[in-house]
Amino acid sequence: MEQRFLRILQFTGCLAAGILLLFIAFRGMDLEQLADQFRQADYRWVWLSLVFGVCSHIFRACRWRLMCSPLGHKPTVFRTLCAVMTGYLTNFAFPRAGEVARCAVLTRTDRLPFEKLLGTVVAERAVDLLCVLLMLAALLVFRFGFFGDFIQRELFAPTAQYLSAHATVLRWTAVGLVLLTAAVVLLLRKGRHHFADRVRHILQGLWEGLVSIFHMERRGAFVAFTILLWIAYFLQTYVVFFAVPATAGLSPVDGIFILVMCSLGFVVPVQGGIGAYHWIVSLSLMLYGIARADGLVYATIAHTSGSLLTIVMGFAALVCLGFIRKNKPEQASLS
Repeated sequence: MEQRFLRILQFTGCLAAGILLLFIAFRGMDLEQLADQFRQADYRWVWLSLVFGVCSHIFRACRWRLMCSPLGHKPTVFRTLCAVMTGYLTNFAFPRAGEVARCAVLTRTDRLPFEKLLGTVVAERAVDLLCVLLMLAALLVFRFGFFGDFIQRELFAPTAQYLSAHATVLRWTAVGLVLLTAAVVLLLRKGRHHFADRVRHILQGLWEGLVSIFHMERRGAFVAFTILLWIAYFLQTYVVFFAVPATAGLSPVDGIFILVMCSLGFVVPVQGGIGAYHWIVSLSLMLYGIARADGLVYATIAHTSGSLLTIVMGFAALVCLGFIRKNKPEQASLS
């Protein structure tokens, strides 16, 4: 009962935060004018963006499958894709729970160790973060005057101000984490009971999954799928520019910048990035002199189309997993 209450509290809290951000993004907008702009959009480009969206999900599944190979078993691309889409669907209810959900799915269908799978997801996210940072660094190097001021003013300065305002809390939080880590290490070194063994097993599994990236046989394929994944993300973001007249003239470099900003919008722990995505993307487009209303039209079309694709593929994955679970475990692991 208590666990269910906490889940309900988490869901409603994240949803409320998303709705608040959505309200802030659309505050003061003329809804009739926005409706006219939505009607004027060319949705053929949106359909094309969905093709790239499907490709991005497939590339992510293929890349994760490569990371699973050092764990002793390589699941099929289809089951890996079902696990990925189930995780994405879970994020619409409980942000950040999708990574756990997709590991649980693959553990059930292919009997892969959950802790090791979770380690591969951590490694995967670290690679994606590195890709975002590399794109951000490239933008700053080649067009620092244009992007640097915006990033400094809208991202770095507010972050520094927040850290300064909460320095004491953050300092004590860091001390608490250090003490907690030391206590856990001491417990694991001296503990001889079941709990200590279980924690050691979990941490060892996480570590093995985390370093699986260094033990893959096809590292070139991993790099290739990573590049293809982010090209698909870029094209999914960029082609929607042509659906909205106000953004149709933006360049591919501008598309990379908006992709980086989109990635930051999904970092906020709200369902599907709702609200946070709209706010940060419309704010970023104002850098080009695009009105906030036009930026919100683009953000809404891009976010809604991508979210609907994820929801449809997520529910389709659940249906497919239902058929897979009807098979015997031995059959599922050998297929």
